[in-house]
Amino acid sequence: MVIAIIGILSGLIVVSMNGVTASANDARRKADISTISKALMVYGTVNGMVYPIQPTQCDIAPAGVTNRCANFDKLSDLLPVLPVDPNGTYYKYFSNSAGSTFTVSAVLSNEQFAVGPVQQCPVNWIDSGHGFCVMQYEARAGAISTGTGLPSGCSTSQARDACVALGSGYHLITNAEWTILARDIESVNSNWTGGAVGSGIIKRGNVGITDAGSYDGSLPETGSSPLSTLYLSNGQAIYHLSGNLAEYTSDVCSVGSGQGLWYGPNGTAREWNDSNLSDYEKNVAGPIKNYTSANGAGMFYGCGANGYVLTRGGGRYWGNTGTGAGVFSLFMVFSWDCGTGATIGYRCAR
Repeated sequence: MVIAIIGILSGLIVVSMNGVTASANDARRKADISTISKALMVYGTVNGMVYPIQPTQCDIAPAGVTNRCANFDKLSDLLPVLPVDPNGTYYKYFSNSAGSTFTVSAVLSNEQFAVGPVQQCPVNWIDSGHGFCVMQYEARAGAISTGTGLPSGCSTSQARDACVALGSGYHLITNAEWTILARDIESVNSNWTGGAVGSGIIKRGNVGITDAGSYDGSLPETGSSPLSTLYLSNGQAIYHLSGNLAEYTSDVCSVGSGQGLWYGPNGTAREWNDSNLSDYEKNVAGPIKNYTSANGAGMFYGCGANGYVLTRGGGRYWGNTGTGAGVFSLFMVFSWDCGTGATIGYRCAR
């Protein structure tokens, strides 16, 4: 009887350990998919939102593997070590024929598929469709995404710290993530007024405000504070990316010309088709097409000094006329020491 009991307990332990191992393996698979997807997003940001074109599924594998994704060689700087499934097999990749969308997948221990960049997002956050979740609204009442209350302005408790405090994987939105959202918005016809994309302007709301107090947070917004609503290609709505307060990203600039450097000085607004922005700035932060402020795209406001924060969207600090505001608006005139004002907001991502 004792031997029988020991046998039963041993069996239970083995089953339990198998479950723990399977759970750990699945967690690693999901983390690997996220890593691969983020590298692809960065690649897309600097390549006109075109991902490696691979209409048939291939293996994300090193040279020598028969069905490897050869186009992944383009990501060698972003992904020097290719993640491998815990069971020794390879993750899968394919894109549409134009390379404008992609899917990364793995098989979980329960035989279900884990697919990137599909995300399970918190309440009042949305799946961007590009491998990350983002607040649907500007942060309010301290890193909360909600349609009520005044937007959270920059204070001594910095925006990036407030986002990180939400938990593992949370962060202040990056410039790459913002640009991905803006270019997705650029591609959706319903975001334009006055006709099809290119013949009208991207919808803008409340772009000429003077401070956070101009907007009381009520929904639906009316009168002089219309709700700035834009749609992503996956059907998700996002608010105030082109209106209300401008928003900090986690990136800072360095003044100069060429790859990785931002044109300056501050004090002068430039259109995105300015030739000075063609060597780097437009590639990583501007519209795909040659849209300007006349199309509602926003404007570029140069790097005032090394270490100044890349601030996007909104109407603040654009003469309060709305001319320079839009989803692609970018200005770099503040360091992280922004005092206790509520003139610039923020948005978290995960």
